[in-house]
Amino acid sequence: MRWTDQLVAALKNALDDADWDMFRCRTDDVSKFTEAVVRFIGKLVDNTIPRATIKTFPNKKPWVDKTIHVALNSCTAPYNAGIISGSIDEYKSVAYGVRRVVIEAKLRYGRKLQS
Repeated sequence: MRWTDQLVAALKNALDDADWDMFRCRTDDVSKFTEAVVRFIGKLVDNTIPRATIKTFPNKKPWVDKTIHVALNSCTAPYNAGIISGSIDEYKSVAYGVRRVVIEAKLRYGRKLQS
């Protein structure tokens, strides 16, 4: 979730509306005062800024999409042909292409998380 101008303004308004004297009159201990204020600010952030929940499973990486599956499937035929003929050069070039597809998919997923 990105911090938009509207979310920042809403959080600023919530912080401006807070009664900070209620913390001072409750305790004279600085550490308790600090802890209470930090918890209060955390609660304001939790209430103001929406959270994005991302569900992942251990056997399925989130960046693995159809392009990766297609690239992986394209490796099978050159690998089998390379095993039979003894020349694995075509497989190496296809495998390099798979690595590029995986890197691109990870970058796409990273951009998706940031937006």
